[in-house]
Amino acid sequence: MNYSSIEQRLSQNSLRCCGGFHPTSEDQNDIAILADFQTAIIVGNAGNQTSFNFWQAFENAKEEDKNPLESWTRQTLTKIAGDLDAAVIFPFDGPPYIPILTWAQKAEPVYPSPFGPLIHQKFGLWHAYRGVLLFKDKLDLPSFEIPASPCVDCAGQFCISTCPVNAIEAGNFDIEVCIEFMASAKGNVCLQNGCLARRACPIGQEHVYEPAQAEFHLTAFLKTFGPKFT
Repeated sequence: MNYSSIEQRLSQNSLRCCGGFHPTSEDQNDIAILADFQTAIIVGNAGNQTSFNFWQAFENAKEEDKNPLESWTRQTLTKIAGDLDAAVIFPFDGPPYIPILTWAQKAEPVYPSPFGPLIHQKFGLWHAYRGVLLFKDKLDLPSFEIPASPCVDCAGQFCISTCPVNAIEAGNFDIEVCIEFMASAKGNVCLQNGCLARRACPIGQEHVYEPAQAEFHLTAFLKTFGPKFT
């Protein structure tokens, strides 16, 4: 088993191998299961291009379910883990929840953006993490440089200036202001095509989600964090 073979297997289901890390004792203290494994591989998806046609793979196989993406992810990654003789853990299982965004920063060059999502040098804000494969063996992992975050030199700060309700300020994201706007009629400007602030980021524009995918994610976001009607 090596990184290349893991990468190849994940690509068969339009998933991206996002690097990995060797768990330390500190990681093991946070998540006990890591004590049994020497290598953790982050799994995700990115963009909308043919090489990572995650959305089409999901659409073709999804089932009617309360959380169809979680169900598809669990079913798909459980099968892949079995094929690779690995264990798998998910960011949506908990508490305790795995610190997948912290782990991702150990695995590949990504950085916190002004409003939360990690920004990738290539994919910008158009990627996500779906799970973590755990291996008993200590596998060789690709190394990477850690250049400065693209947000540092972004003179325009377009994500901040484009947000229609100024929900992003001084590196803080006001989720309540965002949700209130999204739940209103005016919020369709983001809901139907994707968050305007996110779409304004100049990094990874060729990987921007198609409207159907963007609407799916934002609708799920609104259902999770928005007002509950009885």
